Amino acid sequence: MVEVVADVGDLSNVDTIVCDLDGVIYIDGEELDGAGEALVTLSDAGYRIVFVTNNSMKTPRSVVNLVACLTGYQANINDVITSSMVTAEALSGRVDRVYIVGSSQLKAEFDRYGFEVLENHENAEAVVVGLDFDLTYDSLARATLAIRSGALFYATNADASYPTSMGLKPGGGAIVAALEIATGVPPVICGKPHRMMREIVKKRSVSQEILVVGDQPSTDMAMGKAEGWRTCLVLSGVTQDVALVPTHLKPDIVLDSFIDIVPLFFGSDD
Repeated sequence: MVEVVADVGDLSNVDTIVCDLDGVIYIDGEELDGAGEALVTLSDAGYRIVFVTNNSMKTPRSVVNLVACLTGYQANINDVITSSMVTAEALSGRVDRVYIVGSSQLKAEFDRYGFEVLENHENAEAVVVGLDFDLTYDSLARATLAIRSGALFYATNADASYPTSMGLKPGGGAIVAALEIATGVPPVICGKPHRMMREIVKKRSVSQEILVVGDQPSTDMAMGKAEGWRTCLVLSGVTQDVALVPTHLKPDIVLDSFIDIVPLFFGSDD
């Protein structure tokens, strides 16, 4: 299904497709039907595809490898932007020592950027928070103590939920919210739809003729609308009923799944 909700003008002017991953291309390590076919079709036609994800459990290299494994599409590592990467860039030159509540991949990304990733909260100059499937009370307590002692509080994203084959589970934003309540300190949020992520997306895009494709109105649609880009909501992940989307975040285009983007650009064979 392709539903054009708003007048998006001539889509032939679009040269960059900013594409989310979880809930759009795959869920729980399984390709969503036709996603690889759609990616190859768009790429072969000359469209630049930039993968932009708030999932801090992925590094650019792991995204490239996972997309290739699941879909057969070979992405360029320079066309992958993760919230962990944006957060590391945001803190580069500001601090050296960080305490991380998050996955081993998030820690590896900060190590790659040259930070000292601490095992304990003491001496932390910043606390960085992302999605963590192995979250413990102890890690929350250490992060709380560090922030209350003056450490900067940075969040890779504020996504309330995370799409899985079983349904929506708590996202990184749920962990961030717990620390904000515990400390009374609001975090600096680096992922979609916030400015730091948008600036890096603009640097990676061919031009401002961008279509943002995602499943979360609060991140994907909000990012596109903040920059005046066209927006496309896919109903295969977090959002499954466009009627529930707030008015100010209504997408320009609605698709049942990512494969439906092909007739949007190239017409239908029917």
